[in-house]
Amino acid sequence: MTGEDRYRLGSAVLALVAFGLRAGYLFSQPDADPWFSSPAMDGQVYVDWARNLVEGRGGPDGAYYQAPGYPWFLAGFFSLAGWSFGLLYLFQHGLTVASAWLLGEVSRRSAGMAAGWATMILALGYQPLLFFSSRPVGESVAVFLLAGSVLAYTGSRPGRSWWTGLLVGLAVLVRPNFLLVPVAWGIVAAARKRFRVSLVLAGCL
Repeated sequence: MTGEDRYRLGSAVLALVAFGLRAGYLFSQPDADPWFSSPAMDGQVYVDWARNLVEGRGGPDGAYYQAPGYPWFLAGFFSLAGWSFGLLYLFQHGLTVASAWLLGEVSRRSAGMAAGWATMILALGYQPLLFFSSRPVGESVAVFLLAGSVLAYTGSRPGRSWWTGLLVGLAVLVRPNFLLVPVAWGIVAAARKRFRVSLVLAGCL
């Protein structure tokens, strides 16, 4: 078994264990969480917005007070899977595990297997993301998109910058403060005279 095979196997075990623990947490949540299927505050706004999109009433009038990416995601998810908060949260927990794997892959490429596993463990143990994955809010979706864009950005080939720009652009639609990330990447790319990468990132935004 090669080193890369060992890393893949170890990462798969970590991911399966993490997802199993999250599933157990999720299945026990309805008995202890009165807001499991009755979201409040931002979650209620997103769910109402998504319901309006599904029912053909469109989004809010005027300038958006909140980012539109997550309501669009919710509208698509509920249209396909039905109005099940349990399935939504399970899917979002899956996204957090996938995000940890993506970030671990970034670390493995730059610093080796131990760094990759350490990154996965740290990401999987980040409690706020565990909490938000069981709420109808966009953090798990945004972090997954951002992690994918980071992995794409680690490549030096210009063609990958399209994927980087697309994924980080979608992440910004969910979490607007993530806009700082592609701006920083564009500045660094320009400073390194990688003008094509910088222009592609700007164009995708």
